[in-house]
Amino acid sequence: MAGKLELYAWADRAAKHVRFFPDRAGVRKELQEHMEDRYEALTAGGLDERAAAEKTVAAMGDADQVGEALNKIHAPLLGWLWLLSCGLIAAALVLGFLHMSGRADHATWPNRLWDSESFTETTRDVLDAIDGEWHGQIRAGLWESGAAGTCGDYSFTVPKAALWTHTGVDDGRYDLFLQLRVSRKFWTPHFTWTGLSGFFLLDSLGGRYDYARGWYAAEYMGDFLTSGWDIVLHDFPTDAEWVELHYHREGYDLVLRVDLKGGEGYRGRDT
Repeated sequence: MAGKLELYAWADRAAKHVRFFPDRAGVRKELQEHMEDRYEALTAGGLDERAAAEKTVAAMGDADQVGEALNKIHAPLLGWLWLLSCGLIAAALVLGFLHMSGRADHATWPNRLWDSESFTETTRDVLDAIDGEWHGQIRAGLWESGAAGTCGDYSFTVPKAALWTHTGVDDGRYDLFLQLRVSRKFWTPHFTWTGLSGFFLLDSLGGRYDYARGWYAAEYMGDFLTSGWDIVLHDFPTDAEWVELHYHREGYDLVLRVDLKGGEGYRGRDT
């Protein structure tokens, strides 16, 4: 909770610049929910609360500058045009993210927008969380996927899947990465679904993967309307022919199936 207080303080500071009072609460809520989604993704990916809060706030930019931009959008005479103002808020925040993307600790905007290294690299070294040593990984398979679906004003796609194997201490273990993108329409005032934690996954062999127990997610890109995630399933069976993402909440019934037959460079398990 301590980390989230920093997010709320940033959103409150930015929203105070909005002089048209009827819009101020909505702006504050919009900013808080956007920051909470990013914060929760970072903590789920392994960052502690303080580091996740600092990274989220840094990505938003200067609160006073963002607040001044929002105040110009929410002029009193235009206050009743709330749906239009939501679109303009999106434009203002995108400009803030573009500004932040120029810093040395951020990837360039085009790279963040499309792919993480899980789908562009073929070999890499990773730091093992258990023994603290660096170990090599090799991409054993890559699949293009057309999986797509919608929940209300939100669109979900899984453009790619990649299978990675380990060398050294984890030799023989395979991890499956799914590239998930979530987009919303610009007039949608805030997220109306429960986020990634509402998903569970099934494979063709009957295996089930629940959030934070069978899989985790790491955000590799994000702007006001679109987010990109690497969903990682550890110890994945290489003889599975497909994997499905399921979301059955709030009246939605979404199933995204990713076929895992063949694939670029696919070798299967050497046993």
